Amino acid sequence: MQKALTPSPVYFAWLDGLRGVAALCVVVFHYHHFYLIDWQDRPNIPKPDQFPFSGVLLPIYENGGYAVQLFWVISGFVFAHVYFRRRSSLPGFVIARFARLYPLHFATLLIVTFLQWLSIIGVGHWQIYGNNDVRHFMLQLILASNWSTLSRGLSFNGPIWSVSLEIVAYFIFYFSLPVLRKYPLFGAIIFVVLGFGFSAYWPAHVPFISKAVAPCVGYFFIGTAVYAANYIGGDKHKSGIIILGASAVAFAAGYCTFQRELLVVAVSVILVSVAVRLDAAGLKAPAPLMFLGRTSYSIYLVHVPLQMGVLIFADFVLGGTRFFAQSAWLMPVYLTATLAFAHISYKWLERPANAFFHYRVRRPGQRVED
Repeated sequence: MQKALTPSPVYFAWLDGLRGVAALCVVVFHYHHFYLIDWQDRPNIPKPDQFPFSGVLLPIYENGGYAVQLFWVISGFVFAHVYFRRRSSLPGFVIARFARLYPLHFATLLIVTFLQWLSIIGVGHWQIYGNNDVRHFMLQLILASNWSTLSRGLSFNGPIWSVSLEIVAYFIFYFSLPVLRKYPLFGAIIFVVLGFGFSAYWPAHVPFISKAVAPCVGYFFIGTAVYAANYIGGDKHKSGIIILGASAVAFAAGYCTFQRELLVVAVSVILVSVAVRLDAAGLKAPAPLMFLGRTSYSIYLVHVPLQMGVLIFADFVLGGTRFFAQSAWLMPVYLTATLAFAHISYKWLERPANAFFHYRVRRPGQRVED
């Protein structure tokens, strides 16, 4: 028997905006790519405190990569919100995921493939990421770039690695729905424990599946647990306070013991919980935050191809110099260009692709889940 669901917002605008802010943090975190002479030049990147605007942006330069874990927590929350309340067949679930993720991934994969070919032919080296061979192209093509042990590392449009891992969590979630609907909080916590447990003690000789899947599953089901505590049975206000209190204690413990993973978990849960409370209170999210939320996936996938284009231009036209990376004007131009391309991508690719799958592929009246 499914547990009783308490009323919740139809759309979590603040939470979606938080996902956009996380995407922007990854964009800032990847600023160091502009210093790369070639993809093997990482040891020569200056320290982040020497980057432009480091007085303000240093925490993001150093820790912005952890926004990926926040993505996973938000996804677990959103999936619980959608699928605890709506039945979906396996084909419908697969089509919904395909429509949401694949068109933009495929487009950026083709663009990056062309850019890497242009770079290797023109100047003799890859930009930002190596492993741009047929094997990794095929893994990228089926979104298996990092959950499969066949991968030798990041390739082509590197940021897709986190989406690749998240796909495994999606299907674990889907096939566990009968249990999760019956025991939502307990079931989610079990998967959290299993995810982080396997992350610490990955069995030897597991065929085909990478160890990197395990922490992704752990973070994903943390989001599911947060949703279950807030919107399934009981006093959601009391549950929300308990979650925030426990996260604050976890943060203090992680800070005192230098346990980075515990800090990331605690901060992620606190941020998601605060966003959820703002949505529950009916407070309208600011328009810029809603823009970031809508375009978060595009922001995440278009910024590296944009960087590659700049680096190839520098190789062909500026003699390979990277002096511009130290210029104060590059960061605002980089952010503005990323947001502009993300808007174009969202308007002309993401939305039309979702509409196509909504009206052409699925039966009339069915909705493509977010």
